[in-house]
Amino acid sequence: MEIKVLAAAKKIHGKTIFKNVTLTLHSGTIYGLTGPNGAGKTMLLRAMTGLIRLSAGSISMGGHFVHLNKKLPVSTGAIIETPEFLDNISGIANLKTLASINGWADLSLISELAQMLGLQSSDLTEKVSHYSLGMRQKLGIIQAVMENQQIILLDEPTNGLDKDAISAFQHLMLQLRADDRLIVIASHDDRTVAALSTDIIEMHDGEVQPASERRNAS
Repeated sequence: MEIKVLAAAKKIHGKTIFKNVTLTLHSGTIYGLTGPNGAGKTMLLRAMTGLIRLSAGSISMGGHFVHLNKKLPVSTGAIIETPEFLDNISGIANLKTLASINGWADLSLISELAQMLGLQSSDLTEKVSHYSLGMRQKLGIIQAVMENQQIILLDEPTNGLDKDAISAFQHLMLQLRADDRLIVIASHDDRTVAALSTDIIEMHDGEVQPASERRNAS
């Protein structure tokens, strides 16, 4: 499985968000997407998930192009910015609703993931309106992987997590990598990126830093 980004660019109201991004990403790899605020990381992930239209270039998954607001050609789980859920229903009801879209609801897997990340059964039956930031983040991680998605795109996934939950998240990502998933993690948490990533993609001012420069800077 591959994601191919070819000469991708995005402008909004004449401002360049990212440009000339060309990447080939492979299964069985965890990519750390790094760079300062405003570097274009989140918008690149939004483009990969078909949430925004490119101004130029293309993105494909498994040999099929990604199109704006169309079903992705490969099963993909994502957290883009802050995970959004229906506040007036429980965590488990939110997960069941999301899983029903594709007709997939493996409750034993959901329970296993929740236990791994430190969400109790009582937490899952609580309305999401009562959730802390960390609990919402854990629920977001679960929905991104609970359908055995082949591609996983995560924007600041450790935001709001405590030390134990971060350790559990790292363990989960390594398990998924061993299962040949393609994972991209955009994060300011350098320790998490360093602990997990088999390749680093560094963005500055909307451009990907060449691999040779990344090696020289390390």
